Amino acid sequence: MSSVAAFQDDVTERDLAAGERCRTDEDPFRWQLQADNGYQVTTVTFLDERREWLIEAYKKLSQFASLKDDWDSYGAEAPSQWSVDSTRNVLRILAEEDFEPTSIDASAEGGVCLSFQHGERYGDVECFNSREILAVMSAGGDATEVWEIKDLNRELRTTLCKIRMFVGH
Repeated sequence: MSSVAAFQDDVTERDLAAGERCRTDEDPFRWQLQADNGYQVTTVTFLDERREWLIEAYKKLSQFASLKDDWDSYGAEAPSQWSVDSTRNVLRILAEEDFEPTSIDASAEGGVCLSFQHGERYGDVECFNSREILAVMSAGGDATEVWEIKDLNRELRTTLCKIRMFVGH
């Protein structure tokens, strides 16, 4: 099902709000969102049951792009354009894998964090402003495992599968 979600990297909250939702002709369970932002028409296709979390995730990510440094009043760096763009790529893969994150948050360490939690089992993928991408898995008092994703295109699906199996989704 890897062709189900086809998001363009520049989909914004404004694009989504202005977009036109309609069922596609070829499959009654798929939806298309078409948005014309003045210079490009963006078409997003997704399964009906995926639409709400994915649209909300892109809206939230658009909001992070407008944060300023010290957004948390503790001196946190605002997410950089690189971390926002990288997170968009992670969301695209999550949609293709039908794996919804528990939360999407701006990181106090500068970047964006996608979290997955079930009970005491926790995993995340964090795209830092430093252009590092880290994955984490932890189960309460057990040891925490942290590793770097050096090549998003080659290592992300394996990482997400590992996190999914760990948290039990």
